[in-house]
Amino acid sequence: LLFCALAAGAVYGYMKFGAKQIVQDGTKQNLTLSEAIPKEALAVIDYNIETEDKRTKVKQMWEQVGGTAPSSIASGNPTPLIALADTTHAYYVVLPDNPKPFLLVQNTKNITEYVSQHSEEQPIEVGGWYVFHPDNTSQYNTMLGDGSIGEDTSLVTTNTTQDYLVRFGLRREFASAQFPSVVAEAVGLSRVDALVFHITESQTDGTLKASAQVTGNPPGEGVVEDTTELISLIPGDISFARVGFNFAEDVSALGDTVSKIDTTVLAQPAIRQFMSLFITPYTVFERTGSDGVRDMGIIMQLPSSLRQKVKIGESIVEQALPSLIPLIVGKALRVQVAFTDAVYNTAPLRYVNLNGQSQTLDYSVGDNFLLIASSREGMYSLLDTSLGKTPNLSTAEPWKTLSAKASAITKDRAFVIGSLSNPALISTLPIASNQEQVPAVISSGRTSTGIDIQLVLLSK
Repeated sequence: LLFCALAAGAVYGYMKFGAKQIVQDGTKQNLTLSEAIPKEALAVIDYNIETEDKRTKVKQMWEQVGGTAPSSIASGNPTPLIALADTTHAYYVVLPDNPKPFLLVQNTKNITEYVSQHSEEQPIEVGGWYVFHPDNTSQYNTMLGDGSIGEDTSLVTTNTTQDYLVRFGLRREFASAQFPSVVAEAVGLSRVDALVFHITESQTDGTLKASAQVTGNPPGEGVVEDTTELISLIPGDISFARVGFNFAEDVSALGDTVSKIDTTVLAQPAIRQFMSLFITPYTVFERTGSDGVRDMGIIMQLPSSLRQKVKIGESIVEQALPSLIPLIVGKALRVQVAFTDAVYNTAPLRYVNLNGQSQTLDYSVGDNFLLIASSREGMYSLLDTSLGKTPNLSTAEPWKTLSAKASAITKDRAFVIGSLSNPALISTLPIASNQEQVPAVISSGRTSTGIDIQLVLLSK
C-alpha cells in the first residue's frame, strides 16, 4: 500500500516566526495528502470548508453541541480554521494507542500567520503540510517515517466534486472495533479496506447522520418481518445489540464477532436441517449483569412452522445449542452436556453450568421466540424483560431516544446499536464534550449496486 516512504533519518531544519519554532522535515516538499498520512492511521476525518456555505454549516454543527473555541486547533474542533480563507480542508488523523487526534492542514499563508501568533501550538511541517497535536507530534513523525497510506486506500479522497461537510474513513479493523459485527459479510465491510461515511447536512435534533456505500453483490436476507415484538424482548441495559432478519445465514458470521461457532455441531444433518428453518429475525446482544459478569443473549424468532410447537426440553434444540458454547467460554467443549430443569417466576427454563452460574447455557421457549442466555442472571433478565418487569430497548435511555431518532434507518433493515468509545474519534466529531460513550445505531440495506449503510449518533 505504500506510495512513498519517508526516510527515518530525516534531516530537520528550523523556521523561526518571532519566538516560535516549527520543525521542518527536509526530505521532500509538496507531499500529496496520502503521502502525508502514516500508513498506521486508523481513521481520517476530513472537514470540507471549501465554500462559505460549508464553513457556516460546519460552524453551526459545533455550536449546536455547545462547542466553544478550543484551546488547541488540534483538539478536534476545526472552527478556528474557518476564519482562514485559504484553508479548504482540515484532516484529523487517529493513530493507534493515542487518545487525541492529530490535525493535518496544508501550509498556507494564513495558517503560517496563525501559528506565529499562537505560541501554544507546536506543529511540525512535513512536505508542505502542518501537523498539530495537543501534546506531542513525535508519534506522527515516527510513524510517517515508516511509510504512508499510499494512493490505493479509500481512507482519503482527492475527489473535489463530492458534496459533504464531513467525511470520515475508518480502517476496516478499526470500524470492526467501533461497530461490533459490522465486519460481518452481512454488511459487506470485508470487501473494502475502509468504511467511509459522509455527513452532508447539519442536524437540529441532537444527532449526527452519516451514510456509506459498499459496492458489490449484496448478501441475501431473510423475509423482512415486523421486529417490534422482538425488540421489546431486548433488555434495556445492553451495551451492544444486533438485529438481523436471517439467523440461519448469519450464524457463522455471528460467531466471528467473538469466537467461532462450533461448526462440528451445526454440520450434523438433523441440526443443519433444523437450523435452516430459521430464516427469521433474531437479535444477539451483550450486557453486564447486576453481578458484574458480561452476559451474551440471543433471541430467535421461531419460524411459523414451529410456533407453539417447539417445547422446552426438545431434543433437537438441546443438540443444536452447544454450538454456541464457544461464544461463551471461548472454545468448544468436547464433552457431552446435559440440561437441567429450572423455573423462574413460573417460567420454565433449562440450563447447563459451564463455569458455575456466571457462564451457563440457559434457554427458554415462548410461543414465538427462543430465548438464550450465557448466565443465570442473564436468563432471569431476559425473562423479566419478556414479562414487562424491567425496561427494554424501546423504553430505557439512551436507547429509547436513539431508537426514536433513528427509526427511519432501522425500519425493515438489519441494524447494530451500541456506543462509540474511542476518545480520539469522538473528539473529532461535533459531539457534546461530556460524552465518553456516544450512543450509535448503524443499519444496512440492499441496493441494486451493493449495500447502503446509515449511521445515527446522539450528538448531545
